[in-house]
Amino acid sequence: MTTTPPPAEGDQYLKLPGAHIVATRALLRARKNLADTIEARAMMCVYDGA
Repeated sequence: MTTTPPPAEGDQYLKLPGAHIVATRALLRARKNLADTIEARAMMCVYDGA
């Protein structure tokens, strides 16, 4: 067993041919909340188990 995590580049697959982001309700809500946070010059935390 290793204690070193794998490289972060492997955590997403957007560089795969034909890959794209799926606009789920959670993603759209997070995007709006982030825009509101930036406009307010505030801080925000985004987390989830998935």
